[in-house]
Amino acid sequence: MARRLRAPLAAALPGPLGKRAFPTAAVYGNTDHPELRVITCGGDLTDGHRPDDIIVCADPVGWSAAAAQ
Repeated sequence: MARRLRAPLAAALPGPLGKRAFPTAAVYGNTDHPELRVITCGGDLTDGHRPDDIIVCADPVGWSAAAAQ
């Protein structure tokens, strides 16, 4: 049976990024710890589209690999 842990998250919002500046490797790459990533669009609507990407990354507060074992 999988072990379920609950932990508060601390979020970081680096700010809006133009779609051409999207950090693909950083957003979709592997991490060495649990991490939540939320990606949405932002900015003023232009021709039916939002020009920016909003990325929020959140890490568990006080998480350690040893505690998850």
